[in-house]
Amino acid sequence: MVRSLMDVERIYGHIEHLSIHIGPRPKGSEGDKKAANYIHSYFESLGLKVWKQELEVDSVSLNNHKVEIIEPLLDEIPSYPILSSPNTPEAGLSGELMLVEGSKEPQLGPNVEDKIVLWSCTSRSSFKWETLLGYHPRAILAIWPSRGIKPKHYFSYDSLGASDPVPSFWITWEDGLRLLKAGVKKVRLYLRREWYKDTSCNIIAELKGNRYPDKIIVIGGHYDSVPDVPGATDNASGAAMVMELARVYAQRGSMRTLRFVAFAGEEGGLFGSTQYVKELSAQQGDKAHKIQPAKHLFYVNLDTLGTVLGFNSCYIAGPSEVKAVVEALSRELGVPHQIKEAINGSDNLPFTWGGIPNIALVRKGPVLESIHTEEDTVDLIDINQLKQIGKFIDTFLTRTAARAEVWPFERRIPEKLAKEAGDIRQRLDSKRRS
Repeated sequence: MVRSLMDVERIYGHIEHLSIHIGPRPKGSEGDKKAANYIHSYFESLGLKVWKQELEVDSVSLNNHKVEIIEPLLDEIPSYPILSSPNTPEAGLSGELMLVEGSKEPQLGPNVEDKIVLWSCTSRSSFKWETLLGYHPRAILAIWPSRGIKPKHYFSYDSLGASDPVPSFWITWEDGLRLLKAGVKKVRLYLRREWYKDTSCNIIAELKGNRYPDKIIVIGGHYDSVPDVPGATDNASGAAMVMELARVYAQRGSMRTLRFVAFAGEEGGLFGSTQYVKELSAQQGDKAHKIQPAKHLFYVNLDTLGTVLGFNSCYIAGPSEVKAVVEALSRELGVPHQIKEAINGSDNLPFTWGGIPNIALVRKGPVLESIHTEEDTVDLIDINQLKQIGKFIDTFLTRTAARAEVWPFERRIPEKLAKEAGDIRQRLDSKRRS
């Protein structure tokens, strides 16, 4: 076995710098630009070929938002709008408040039409927005499913795309309980937000392969965060791991070309990875671009790593041999993974659209209730978990991309997953056009 050069203290240091010293990094923001410059400078210090890929992103500013209790008359409560939901009228949106628990009938049905729904579910994954929107509520107040956590402006790429969206807010578990105990019957909501265009950039560092330089494997993770959130786990952790892997392989070398990419604008649109793959497709014409000198074989996506009290997950969009390798490596190294041949909606999704096999490594568990909130701080990162997943990724890359004489995987996406990814793309494109 190749001796690991991974330095977990360096990884932790990058996470601290991105999440504490720079802080929130919403796409197009000053924090976003500082993070891009930090990563760019670090890649350059490794002696790698480095360039920026400029892109346009959609950004949003919140000008006004609040939830007023008007029957009975109480103080307003803190509100956390979902940024992809529409504005209310300037004078606000009033209506009858109706409690709905879960996302199935008989609780949920035509009875919610034109009501402001106070929505309670057991976890964020059980909030089936498209189901509720299909019954045409006037607005939604979703109760955050965990006590003691302040919610933030949680993005979901297609959760509001199945029907006409309505003004939608998170409120805390405690405030949801307060509304119920007070017997609140009527509320007034305000939401004024403005979308605008901004710019950001992917940071790309390349290590040319010493035997098969025209065969490219990409290792990537996004560096942006949602607004007002430190984003230590999501996704300073993934970006930091990409940075450390770049350092390791700059020293060790690789048979195949490795591209280490810190993607911009994952939150709320997958802007950076979509742009990267889009430029790959453009290479099929006469105009060559340095982003794609040759064929891409594989992509490894790193998002939300090293958190405490959870479990590792691996989403695979590729031939069955990939799953077999990941399973065997998990057992050998004692780094267990929940392995799924399925789509994961992070920066690996555009690679699936482009027909490039990929794996997405993420850390799941209760701690994920803290992502996209102010609770997503470096305190959630566990050094031992970073060390384990770092060893796993390093070993996977060494045995496949860096040292295998024969590339072990077909360049193929299973038909079922390709169709599923295509359906997601259609929904996203429809939402953006609207």
